[in-house]
Amino acid sequence: MNTVKLLLICSILALSATFAMGQEREITEETYWAAIRTADSFQWKTPVRITQYDEHYESGVIEEKGEIITERLPPDRLRVVERKEKSGKVEIKESINVAGKFYCKEKRSWKRSNSSCAPSTMSVFDSDAKTRFSVSDEKVDGYPVLVYRLQIKESPRPTNTKRFPDIFEYITWVDSNGRMIRQDRFSSISSSGEKVFYRKEVFEYNPKGLKIFAPIK
Repeated sequence: MNTVKLLLICSILALSATFAMGQEREITEETYWAAIRTADSFQWKTPVRITQYDEHYESGVIEEKGEIITERLPPDRLRVVERKEKSGKVEIKESINVAGKFYCKEKRSWKRSNSSCAPSTMSVFDSDAKTRFSVSDEKVDGYPVLVYRLQIKESPRPTNTKRFPDIFEYITWVDSNGRMIRQDRFSSISSSGEKVFYRKEVFEYNPKGLKIFAPIK
């Protein structure tokens, strides 16, 4: 079984969990970001596998979906496998970074690169957007967690830019060790209620047998 198939099987297992809801309470922006920064820091100093699942919608129907599996082995090793599916076509890419040396794989062939070919994203919101921060005590598979929520509402977009969402929500699960174990992101259009984007990330710390090597010399 090759690396890509094995990682995709691991992603299916990682995305399954049982949740129990708790009482939600509002918190300050400072409290929220302090908790998120601390929870996020573990993925940079601890071996981790992150399974990310994305859905992009058009008129309420999934137009494109994808999976990204990121494996990080501190201090300087990273592997990313990306799978995209759109209009019946599937594209798979893999990239490895070992001590600042980058390797990219497309169409079964590895090559050296001067920079990372792993995907990256950035979110930018209106400065006058309305925000709400909250936290609740919940359980995942019977274990206690803190669930942090960030809700963002921007000014409605003009009707001729209906593809741009104006409502965003981030939900982050933090375990009893203070680590981020899951994060969901949603975006939608307030005028129609139409879903635009959904992302789920699941974090597995110290995954068994994690090794990352340069694929070519």
